[in-house]
Amino acid sequence: MVKIPKSAAAMLMLMGLVAACSSSHPAASGTASSTSATGSAEAASSGTATAAAPGSAGGSTHKTPKKDIIAGLISFNGKISVSGGQDLNMPFTAFPGVTSPKDSCARIAAVGTPAGKGRSQQFQIPSPPQGGNVTVTAEILPYRGPGAYQKASLVAAGPSVVIGNASYNLLAAGATVTVTFRADGSGELTFAGAAAADSGQPALSGTIQWTCSVQ
Repeated sequence: MVKIPKSAAAMLMLMGLVAACSSSHPAASGTASSTSATGSAEAASSGTATAAAPGSAGGSTHKTPKKDIIAGLISFNGKISVSGGQDLNMPFTAFPGVTSPKDSCARIAAVGTPAGKGRSQQFQIPSPPQGGNVTVTAEILPYRGPGAYQKASLVAAGPSVVIGNASYNLLAAGATVTVTFRADGSGELTFAGAAAADSGQPALSGTIQWTCSVQ
């Protein structure tokens, strides 16, 4: 039996330990590398998801919807000022009736406000809304486009101007009326001597002015 010196035996044992450490170290290193790679992939994936989220949110911007506008809607911005039987100075907004997308202020000025089927062209004098404290009921008939019209062209059924409980007639014998229409749809009615329904009240004088706008 060959005896191995203690020093040689110690050397062999040390070499065995080194070999064991060497064989186990790559596996551990590989595991660490695998874990690191997996972590990096997860981090990258997470980073991509995080970056994509703002992008997707930014790609779908939400804007406040615009309010629908009715094409061809004509409106008159007016002011009525009177004196005599009443003292009044007030603004109002009026609409000429049912219009269409082809309508414009220039068209209204050219052909007049919408009339019933079979009726001649007419221009309804703009008035504060029905049901209020002040109303004007009169029209130019027939209407021939922009220009000046006199009392003979004015048509009114019943009281022409009503203010509260008082009413006045633009077609009274002593009344004078002039109406001017412009090509942009604006106009003015000037009157004087409009008799009160109550003969004991003074007559009314004043103006009704308006401008035209379209949506």
